[in-house]
Amino acid sequence: MTTRTRTTRRPRRSPDATRAEVADLKAKLDEQVTNLTDSGAWKAMLRAAVGIGRYSFRNIMLILLQRPDATHVAAYGEWQKRGRQVRKGERGIRILAPMTLRRRDDEDTPEAEDDKPRVIFRPVSVFDISQTDPIPGQADAADLPTSTPLTGQAPDGLWEVLEAYATAHGYTVERGDCGPAEGWTSPDTRTVRISGTEQDAAATAVLAHEVAHIGCGHLDTEPGEYRRHRGRMETEAESVAYIVAATHGLETSTQSAHYIAGWASKENPNDVAALLQETGQRVIQTAHAILAALATTAD
Repeated sequence: MTTRTRTTRRPRRSPDATRAEVADLKAKLDEQVTNLTDSGAWKAMLRAAVGIGRYSFRNIMLILLQRPDATHVAAYGEWQKRGRQVRKGERGIRILAPMTLRRRDDEDTPEAEDDKPRVIFRPVSVFDISQTDPIPGQADAADLPTSTPLTGQAPDGLWEVLEAYATAHGYTVERGDCGPAEGWTSPDTRTVRISGTEQDAAATAVLAHEVAHIGCGHLDTEPGEYRRHRGRMETEAESVAYIVAATHGLETSTQSAHYIAGWASKENPNDVAALLQETGQRVIQTAHAILAALATTAD
């Protein structure tokens, strides 16, 4: 006789309960974004982005809201694939995951003509590495980033892949006299110049900053655009450079973060939170795009 083991299924949540949680998370996100006017909060977001990695800006903010000490985050099953097990009783960090649905407005219309995609968000749980333990007998593949101080030699190959990124966007990279600056980029001559007096690690950090300007599209704007929005553009470039360099093991600074509140309040005094969210999204999206391109180049 075969004995069947019965499993207890968790009750399915109602659509109203799901919608209520989504609305609550979005409200908390708006409040959390406002706190980014503090330079310490902005730097904390960037540090988290290095470990948290592939998550969107708003999910990074939701993660930090619920677990400020988070450093490396993944879903339950993903941790198991990496050789780690979420401990029993650990509370999940709730984030918003996009889900694409298709709907038809008219049942009499052929599906091929009237099948329209619609993106909704649903709450899902992820966990920080501090909520997990290594699985005995399995390799621990958490891939935690390690950093190198901003002196001496840069991580092997980082300069080359950054240069390849600039080259792919039509720019030539050179070392030489930059006057009082550590580096600059000219959209007119399509040249990125990095000071020849900098040590390798510092020069690579400067190159990451210039590449970030390219990736953010700052050099594609009108000449006066940079002067009008210098604070925002420099914050975006330094923030992207920080994430890109730190992900490759190079510790950089975020000098412009200290005046983030100043430029944000000047550019959009009526809705600082909206501007910070737009800036944060651009930083994370650009960093992800550059890191993906660098990974392809390295391969």
